[in-house]
Amino acid sequence: MAGEEFDFSEEANITNKKLAVEIAKLAPPDMAKIQAILPAREDKERFQKLIEIVNRAQSQNEKVAALEGNIAGLSQAAVTILKKFLF
Repeated sequence: MAGEEFDFSEEANITNKKLAVEIAKLAPPDMAKIQAILPAREDKERFQKLIEIVNRAQSQNEKVAALEGNIAGLSQAAVTILKKFLF
């Protein structure tokens, strides 16, 4: 038993492929996916507003405050997108 070497390269490759799929799910969607997920103009506008808030906020506290102030209008678009990517 001592000194015995094991080759886990096949298992590592399988794990890497599984992780690559999961990481790809985390990547930001392109505009074509957003168009398909959010066909309604109102949802697209809400999503765009959410993206603008996240991109322009300077600090974590500012992001939280901006999101809290707009959460009612933004939540439906965010929920729609999350459902498409998570389920």
